[in-house]
Amino acid sequence: MNNLVKLAEIFEVSLDKLVLGKEDETVAESESAVNKKTEKQMNGWEFLVNYWWMLFPLGGLVLWFLRSLADIFH
Repeated sequence: MNNLVKLAEIFEVSLDKLVLGKEDETVAESESAVNKKTEKQMNGWEFLVNYWWMLFPLGGLVLWFLRSLADIFH
């Protein structure tokens, strides 16, 4: 019995799931709520919050491209 409890802790599952293959209804509901929350689409502000640092390499690339164009046409 102790080994089953340790295995359940290692795999982070309930004993019902480990032994019987059944999921606890409250655990299944909370996991589905978490999955729904993570599946929602990202809006523009959330994208900027997560990837603001990409502005620096993109800005550098644009500046490099514009300078090389200026060198070609001068």
